[in-house]
Amino acid sequence: MQGKTRWRDGWLTVGEIGRLEGGFLYLDGRAGRMVTVADQNVFPEAIEALIESLPGVRRAAVLPVPDARRGVVLVAMVMGDPGAEAAILMRLRAELGPLKAPKALIWQADWPVLPSGKTDLKALGARLAWPV
Repeated sequence: MQGKTRWRDGWLTVGEIGRLEGGFLYLDGRAGRMVTVADQNVFPEAIEALIESLPGVRRAAVLPVPDARRGVVLVAMVMGDPGAEAAILMRLRAELGPLKAPKALIWQADWPVLPSGKTDLKALGARLAWPV
């Protein structure tokens, strides 16, 4: 994300959004990845972390898909054991609710990464075929 890193009043920002609770800083995600689902701000990074903590998942990326009713809905590209899908979806719906839980898991046999080792979100997005 070029242009998002900047200095202001002696502080460096990289576009992260967070909150202070009980004296601790919690990072929600990058401003550039935040999406709005039915008027609710959602940070895909938080959902990805939850998915990656579940049994049967090695990698996950949450991507927005256009939706006529909600603006966007979320889908998760996942690498791991497709046999765990029902349990994963049930857990996500229970913890995140109907708006934030991905509508589908799309299983990947390989995972595109950038030279830094981070997930190549553009490459995953190009693989996404979703009815609009």
